[in-house]
Amino acid sequence: PKILWLKRHEPQNFRRLRHVLLPHDYLNFYLTGNFFMEYGDASGTALMDVRRRCWSREAIAAIDKNLIDWLPPLSGSERAAGLLRSDVAAKYGLSIDVVVSAGGGDINETDDYEQTCTLMSDGTVVSWGQNNYGQLGNGTTTMSIAPDGVALQ
Repeated sequence: PKILWLKRHEPQNFRRLRHVLLPHDYLNFYLTGNFFMEYGDASGTALMDVRRRCWSREAIAAIDKNLIDWLPPLSGSERAAGLLRSDVAAKYGLSIDVVVSAGGGDINETDDYEQTCTLMSDGTVVSWGQNNYGQLGNGTTTMSIAPDGVALQ
């Protein structure tokens, strides 16, 4: 894994490590303030015991004994990442009732959410909902993730 590469090749940066998130998990953290990773994403890290649906202590210990403390809690993709942080909602003119999903295909019209904000694999955040909070045009607000943050389109 990349974490082992970091430990071997950039030990000064590895010593500063305190949290491990995939890029879209970091965006979920930025949008909600919640630190977690869903099972499907975690399974691709080679650090998860997929049969028990938990972090593999053996794989993690092979890299570093402290790594287990830097990994986020795991959850199912059916669980929402959380509500949009109030400062993020205010910054982009969205409702604080926006629910951020754990993944693009995890929430559909049968789910009981008034507003949904989904991070797509191309780095786009899409928001839609029953009450059209903070939405433009046909009921969909699209935001692209830029190097300096999130910008409305």
